[in-house]
Amino acid sequence: MRAWIVSFSGGVFVASYIPYLPDPRFYLLLFLPLLCVHWWRCLFLAAAFCLGIFWLLLIAQAHEQKLLPRHLEQ
Repeated sequence: MRAWIVSFSGGVFVASYIPYLPDPRFYLLLFLPLLCVHWWRCLFLAAAFCLGIFWLLLIAQAHEQKLLPRHLEQ
């Protein structure tokens, strides 16, 4: 459990340094390790890492939608 939390936190930490939000289709790639965990238990920590990245990007996407559009800033 402790290794999972460290791996998840590492994913959140790494995702916090992404300079811009990627295309939402990229988020589907983060689910590949989560789907493969069912067959290969060795991907458990990689899945936790990807889940941390996905969680932070999803929150960032939600906050970006709340921002004022660029053409209305002035």
